[in-house]
Amino acid sequence: MSMSIFLVSVAAMSGFEVTPLLGDNAVLQQRAPIPVWGTGEPGDTLSIRLDGDGVAADEVTVAPDGTWMVRLPSRFASRTPLTLTVSDGSDTKTASNIVVGELWLASGQSNMEWRVSQTDDRDAGDEAFSNADIREFKVPHAHDEQRQGSVVGQWKVSTPQQTPHFSGVAWNFACMLHDTLDVPVGIVNSSWGGSSVEAWMDRDLLDVMRQDDSLVARTVDDWFTAQAKAEVDAAALLGPEHDDAVWSETVLPGDWASMGLGDVDGTVLYRLSIWVPESWSGQALTLQLGPIDDLDETFWDGVEIGRTRGHTTPRSYTVPADMVTPGRHVIGVRATDMAGAGGFFGKRGDMRLHRADDDAHKIGLAGPWRWMQTSGWAKPARNTPTVLNNAMIAPLEGLPVAGVIWYQGESNAHDPEAYDVLFPAMILDWRARFGHDMPFYFVQLANLDHGRHDWHWPQLREAQRRALDVDGTGMALCFDVGDPHDIHPTDKRTVGRRLARHALRDVYHRDIVPQGPLPVSFGVLDNGTIAVKFETYGGSLKTRDGGPVALLEVAGADGVFHPATARLLDDRLVASSAAVETPVRVRYGWRQDPAAANLIGADDLPVTPFILPSTVDRPAEGAEP
Repeated sequence: MSMSIFLVSVAAMSGFEVTPLLGDNAVLQQRAPIPVWGTGEPGDTLSIRLDGDGVAADEVTVAPDGTWMVRLPSRFASRTPLTLTVSDGSDTKTASNIVVGELWLASGQSNMEWRVSQTDDRDAGDEAFSNADIREFKVPHAHDEQRQGSVVGQWKVSTPQQTPHFSGVAWNFACMLHDTLDVPVGIVNSSWGGSSVEAWMDRDLLDVMRQDDSLVARTVDDWFTAQAKAEVDAAALLGPEHDDAVWSETVLPGDWASMGLGDVDGTVLYRLSIWVPESWSGQALTLQLGPIDDLDETFWDGVEIGRTRGHTTPRSYTVPADMVTPGRHVIGVRATDMAGAGGFFGKRGDMRLHRADDDAHKIGLAGPWRWMQTSGWAKPARNTPTVLNNAMIAPLEGLPVAGVIWYQGESNAHDPEAYDVLFPAMILDWRARFGHDMPFYFVQLANLDHGRHDWHWPQLREAQRRALDVDGTGMALCFDVGDPHDIHPTDKRTVGRRLARHALRDVYHRDIVPQGPLPVSFGVLDNGTIAVKFETYGGSLKTRDGGPVALLEVAGADGVFHPATARLLDDRLVASSAAVETPVRVRYGWRQDPAAANLIGADDLPVTPFILPSTVDRPAEGAEP
């Protein structure tokens, strides 16, 4: 298993920390080595002990980069509480009520994030909401230009107070697993509403893909161009020798809108020349700038003296004594905004420079500064390539999760052709980074009668269906249980249980039908018909209402589709139309809202919408039906 640990501000820490993913109430994956990791003082020795149903212990020396990790022996599923203890000899940290069972990662956008309290299960009652075996760790929304190694958060046990805040899809998935397997089930919920697939992908992967594929390039090239512009030699531009005469001027504190940049994300360099008095020579100084949105790297004469993340965190840095001489110096700031309004957001009095041992005599820094924008892009953080991956997936790579459930795609419906390439690549990359071919089960887009010309939902569904070519994947359908007037349908029970069907059959080897029939091949027959063969998982094709197959169409060489009739022969569908003498293409459920599509199979599970030969090409103009 791969293990990626990238932590910030380690040098400024004292003592040690343990990842909150192994905090109170955590769920550990059964039958897998148990990784325990965190940060600490380089060279310190830590003892790790896991008590409860047997004892496991180990020691580790903190690495020079301030990280540490050990793997304890695997355990079988057990709801007997365990206690994790980590000690450096003077300080001890414990985490209690830890159980062992099945651990799953849930990710995607708003339909995965949608809470139980927002679904049809909101009134399920205290008994349904009370299950000490089901637990969730919600990864807070976060974004970063660099891969991170730590997250914040807490495990929550399913109770009437906590369950309404769980992911509705993930909770129902966990409930069905628990009811069948009778073991604890943990969900790490790392999702963000409105997010695009490229935000959840690795930068190096996207960089390689865009050079080889024009579809990917048109999705991410603007961002990579902006990043290249941002990667200027900030030290030189913020040094005392640089001539900033052509730079613009603004008054700080102030936001980017006041500078004429509007609602843009990107990077801005700021410079201010100040004069240090003779009496301060050789004395350490304290530089305070107030809160900056979102990330700053602050320089003194072109030398970085500190960096901080967080739009509400006041900036305070030390200028080393050996860098303080009488006369002119340049304070420089490289500020990067990833969401919302960028800029300096403190009060005038928050911006000041003074001796570290004397804050009574200070130089005020509020007022005119010089500035230059080095990059800018219009996408919010949740749609910015790589940034959610860096902050919300990379820190989880040490976890031996059983698999992934994923509900996303709405934010990429404007470009299904690119999604067709990006989504399978993301699945394979996550597997490589987590260190095993973990099952990956995803939800196909629900029905929505949106009427927009720039949302290509039939094609996006087809791109999702094509992702099933990646081994170890499964797709849960929900076009039959959605709401044509709401992008957030409230029936998350059906969705979660349909995802669980895949896991129960493929991972846990239960005798259960995983999904409705899937088309696997087709052929054009001599009698003017098209025959489609299905994988029916032991059932037979039929219609939900016993009537004719609805939303079935065929097209000839002209590409114009006409309604078709069908004969159902166990695992085959034979389609024809009086309007098409020689059909060459067939499609089913090709609608924004295909709820009327009525083909089903075993356990009355629906047949996926499809088009054969398969394509995700966007129409030249106009909206889909």
